[in-house]
Amino acid sequence: ELDPNNRFARLNLGAAIGARSLQGYALHGLGMVEEQAGAPADAERFYLQALELRRAIGYRSGIAETLVALGRLFAGHGRAAEARAHLTEALALARDIGVAVPTVLAAAHLAILGDVGQATATEAFIANEAHLGVRDKMEAHFLLWRATDHPLHRAEAHRTARVRFASSLAAALLDGLSEQPAKDSERARECLGPHISRVLK
Repeated sequence: ELDPNNRFARLNLGAAIGARSLQGYALHGLGMVEEQAGAPADAERFYLQALELRRAIGYRSGIAETLVALGRLFAGHGRAAEARAHLTEALALARDIGVAVPTVLAAAHLAILGDVGQATATEAFIANEAHLGVRDKMEAHFLLWRATDHPLHRAEAHRTARVRFASSLAAALLDGLSEQPAKDSERARECLGPHISRVLK
């Protein structure tokens, strides 16, 4: 048992938590690599390991981040119930601790799934926009465009993609998705999703 008055014990505990935090980052990153490579089973394995470790050390913003990643992964592979569970937990946690990126992305994903209203997702974006990086902002616009079909989000996703990458690749991918017939939208997302994920990265 840790003696709270033992300075060296506290330092060792801090070092151990720091090492596990870095391990959590690494596992989450490996999950992203596998997801983008089209290996969902491996991605899920790494994300779940990251989530378990982050829960163990109480890294709440990391927990929210990995919950969003799992929700995105499950939603993209037809596992809607699991996606909803992870995204709902992510949204509640992110709101509780005031973390912008998981709040916005979880709300947007849930809006696509129909579990959160379009207005709620849009309000989450507006309230947190100033705290989003360029990549996160582009992803949020892309998700909100899918959720709301609002031309503003499509235009902003295009604009941000061009600014971020000095390339029309992301815009071309977005065009390819938007031009699919409604009945083929899921198929289009399945085909283009990994490529868009690489661009968003």
